Amino acid sequence: MNGTHKKIDIKLALLLCLGGLALSLLVLSGSALGTITGDLPPASGDWVVDNPTTVRGEMITVHGNLTINDVLTVDASTITMNLTEEGATKLNVTSSGKLVMTDSTITSIDSDLEYRFEVYGEMDVQRSKLEECYLGIRVMTSKKVLIKNTDIL
Repeated sequence: MNGTHKKIDIKLALLLCLGGLALSLLVLSGSALGTITGDLPPASGDWVVDNPTTVRGEMITVHGNLTINDVLTVDASTITMNLTEEGATKLNVTSSGKLVMTDSTITSIDSDLEYRFEVYGEMDVQRSKLEECYLGIRVMTSKKVLIKNTDIL
């Protein structure tokens, strides 16, 4: 090979490496669009929110009860309750908790099974969907509860 071919081969190899690196960064940034800060949902069992927690752009499956003892902010996300029995699983906003939800959905993994939804604390839900709630949402608080532009199915 002469010197000209070696220079072209090196430039081509460098260009391919840079293209691969750019593609890798694009793929990684696409999978990292969603974020969760605070108390992460466990792989199995109840998800207990004891610290300020924010969920953005995520799809989460809860394999037990969801107990909110602090502020849980859910934005552009879907929380799916993995139920095994009608009404046996509960989403509970406790008296010290607050659920803030925008452009999000909470649903059941099985449309034939519903979860209990109880509010003893504060709640602000806007432009969202609350699906498969067993006997609706039970609000048992004198604290602020706002449900606006939200479908309860």
